[in-house]
Amino acid sequence: MRKLKLVLTLVLIFVMVASLSACGGGKAKNTGKTIVMARPMDSDNLDPVIQDGNVNIWVFNLVMETLVKTDAEGTKNDLPGLATEWKVAPDKKSITFTLRQGVKFSDGTNMTADDVVFSLERARTTKASPWLFALEAVEKTEKVDASHVKVSLKSEWSPIFADLAMFNVVITSKAYFEKVGAQAYSQKPIGTGPFMFVEWKKGEYILLKRNPYYWQKGKPLVDEIKITVVPDDNTRIMQLQSGAIDMMEFVPFSRVVDIQKDPNLNMILVPSTSTTYIGFNNSKPPFNDPKVRNAMAYGTDKAALIKTILFGNGYEATSFMPKAGPMWNPNIKSKPYDAAKAKQMLAEAGYPDGFKTEIAINPARLNDVQIATVLKDQWARIGVELTVKQLDAATLRTYTRGLQYQVSVGGWTNDIVDSSQITEYMTNPTVSRCFWTGWEVAKDSKQKQAFDLAVKAKSELDNAKRQELYYQIQQLVDDDMPRIPIYHTPYLFATRKTITGFVQTPLGNYWFENLDKVTK
Repeated sequence: MRKLKLVLTLVLIFVMVASLSACGGGKAKNTGKTIVMARPMDSDNLDPVIQDGNVNIWVFNLVMETLVKTDAEGTKNDLPGLATEWKVAPDKKSITFTLRQGVKFSDGTNMTADDVVFSLERARTTKASPWLFALEAVEKTEKVDASHVKVSLKSEWSPIFADLAMFNVVITSKAYFEKVGAQAYSQKPIGTGPFMFVEWKKGEYILLKRNPYYWQKGKPLVDEIKITVVPDDNTRIMQLQSGAIDMMEFVPFSRVVDIQKDPNLNMILVPSTSTTYIGFNNSKPPFNDPKVRNAMAYGTDKAALIKTILFGNGYEATSFMPKAGPMWNPNIKSKPYDAAKAKQMLAEAGYPDGFKTEIAINPARLNDVQIATVLKDQWARIGVELTVKQLDAATLRTYTRGLQYQVSVGGWTNDIVDSSQITEYMTNPTVSRCFWTGWEVAKDSKQKQAFDLAVKAKSELDNAKRQELYYQIQQLVDDDMPRIPIYHTPYLFATRKTITGFVQTPLGNYWFENLDKVTK
């Protein structure tokens, strides 16, 4: 009898262990590790189809995945993701994807071909999306069978794999979306990625936990990532130094050396496609006149801005495209700082005595404060009186995107390994009012010429011809100067020395599958 009890006990233990393994798909065991990461602002909407801000994108990329993906260096865009392989038709007008088997969403339901079709079609047809142009060549997405999905194109389309690796076409659960609705989904989406959303306390933190059904065996390595909101740069640094947090985004350039000297911290300068701009509201005087905008470019000393703000951690931008991205035009040179020429051009434009204007910034962003401070002095020399309007992050976003501003500080990071995305964003008025400038209604605008060339470039398969088209577009933008490109910088990220496995790609995406925290 005792032997029978022992046997039954052993069988029960075996069944329990097997059950636990099945529940996690044979994935990593609970480690009890939580990593706290601080950033200066909170997300506002986590629906990948309708969002365009990195504050949202870099979070939901930890939770959701695409059929194909880029590499860690941000140079390739056709690596297997939720599709393991694909076949391009001889006429290049359709691609049939083989879906990865055994993939589950974080609620434990299976990812199906129907989910893939739903996700791609929603990304292609949602009118509120600023990214409709990325899939405008797609005629339809259809289920072939349980393991295959076919994407049919209206015509040959050069950036199709780059577009299918973009965050707006992540695969989500059709059943979940239809059950909770678009609004609830935007607050708590689900996906097949290494982490899943658990809690979002607005203005304070987002809590992510390990997806117990993640298809990559043994990943991720930590149980939780808590993303806190700490608007002040110096406060985030103090929290990192004290160990209250493990990692932080957006280190001020002025503090890079301090962090590098701290024996308990790692200062990480990630190669990036990041560009910082001075933006103008082209829809209203005086910045609806390209002569005024070009005068401001001559009146802006980029070298002084770089020296004052970057402390050697960046370099001058000449084009609206990032130098680290494809198709950057090396023939475009910055307008040299020339205060006399700037004043002459302003006089020719009808402003012989200059004018007053304001720059809208978030005071919690030290770099933006420094830019405004330097510009105030520089532009005073050409007769332009600059005042600073301080707004919190959420209000500033609404203010600039509603074209209520006059001058702003902005930035860009490529999301795909192709020049089509940033070009469309800069030249297409229906996407983002031409990068939130209103350029399309500006006086003597070259926007229409640039946009027509952008459309042509997407259907051009010859790489040399595509490059020439993008070179022409960059020249048109430079001639009209809807915004001034100032400098390119790496992403500045800092961690405690206890953190290992940190990866951020040049496109900004966090790859935290191998992120870990060494504990004693």
